[in-house]
Amino acid sequence: MKKIVFLVIGLATIFGLTCNSSSVKQAVVIQKDAPKKMQDFVINISKYTRNFDNNFIIIPQNGEELAYTNGDISKSFNENYLKAIDGFGIEELFYNETFKPNEYRIGILQKIKDQKPF
Repeated sequence: MKKIVFLVIGLATIFGLTCNSSSVKQAVVIQKDAPKKMQDFVINISKYTRNFDNNFIIIPQNGEELAYTNGDISKSFNENYLKAIDGFGIEELFYNETFKPNEYRIGILQKIKDQKPF
């Protein structure tokens, strides 16, 4: 039992020493870059697969915010991302744990319905 306590205390100390304000700031920057990185990832998958098969279909599941520049729905559409995908797979839009339609997501999808099917 004492070994487990010392192990937990030791791991907590190591974790505490390695987590400083600069790593927290870096995590925030990484989080802000996440939509752009995901957009680039999907675009690269699309380019790669369509080199082998022009009819390869890319349909991301959820993530409708990625249709916008850097995932920000107040900005314009990310045209490169929209060209890279063929539609959106959407789940729990009208029926989820609250038993209410998700008006936020419905609003996003209504803005892009003419761009891509869902």
